[in-house]
Amino acid sequence: MVEEVQRRTGRSLQECRRILSCPTLDEYWRLTGDGPNDLDERDPAESDSSLAPYLLRATLETERKVGPDGDIGYCFAYWDRKKRILREQYGVHWRTPAEMNPETFYD
Repeated sequence: MVEEVQRRTGRSLQECRRILSCPTLDEYWRLTGDGPNDLDERDPAESDSSLAPYLLRATLETERKVGPDGDIGYCFAYWDRKKRILREQYGVHWRTPAEMNPETFYD
């Protein structure tokens, strides 16, 4: 995972280790593109700075296992994997964007 953080940031391995172990919310959002927006409700966990290390690790692991953006339905496989990693590995109960925004159509 450190190598992936370095690929995305261009920073030293030492700095990437620090980011991976204790990222700020801003670092998590910039690295993953999972930052808040005005369009969708987000799980409050995504604004909890104490959860940023778990959110970052779960996102990177999910991307590694599920792969890059895919076809229709990809987001559901991605969110399901991320939710499972957060719950099973870190004890974080995270709700997907689809769960937080039931009136929104996702594909």
